[in-house]
Amino acid sequence: MLNRILYPQGFNYTFDNTITTTIDQELGIDKIVEKFKPQNILELGSWLGKSAINFGSNCLDQNLDFNILCVDTWLGSHEYWTTYIERQPLVANSFDVFCSNVVANKLEKNILPFRQTIKNAVHILKYHDIKFDLVYWDCDHASVLEDLFLCEDIIGVNGVIVVDDYFQHQIVKQQVDDYLTIKQKSKEVIDDKIIIRNN
Repeated sequence: MLNRILYPQGFNYTFDNTITTTIDQELGIDKIVEKFKPQNILELGSWLGKSAINFGSNCLDQNLDFNILCVDTWLGSHEYWTTYIERQPLVANSFDVFCSNVVANKLEKNILPFRQTIKNAVHILKYHDIKFDLVYWDCDHASVLEDLFLCEDIIGVNGVIVVDDYFQHQIVKQQVDDYLTIKQKSKEVIDDKIIIRNN
């Protein structure tokens, strides 16, 4: 259904085996998939595809019927021009690398990229009443609080939000804690990931 809505003209992956990158194991994703068995996954911030491919591979291992929508501009967040300037050269072909990595891992039937800002993507998904049972957040550290509130419109009743970088970056931790306080919710921890349940 997402294919028809987001790409009415169709979407075809391109593949260049000269630009694929090594996909290392992402801590905690195997346990998250085993515990929640998600079928409709939204990833906010995908970059070169490491987390999406980890989710996809683990979903296959669990014999799940699943789809992963990856939202990213593939332009790099502001940190790529400030804190992590060494990553700036990666921006030029990051989308092509992402696509090639997905194809190299044989997940092109399960993973769909959507080149949008988080806000635009959520508004589009909300308009079409599309819900997800797992949202994985790993994008602009300055916007996590805003993004968490946006996710409320597209998370299923029994869905979960998984937040990366909570223990690595104080700016992420502070905003997540603010969200939990405002919403009077608690968090769960799986390895270095924070889990926020919708119910």
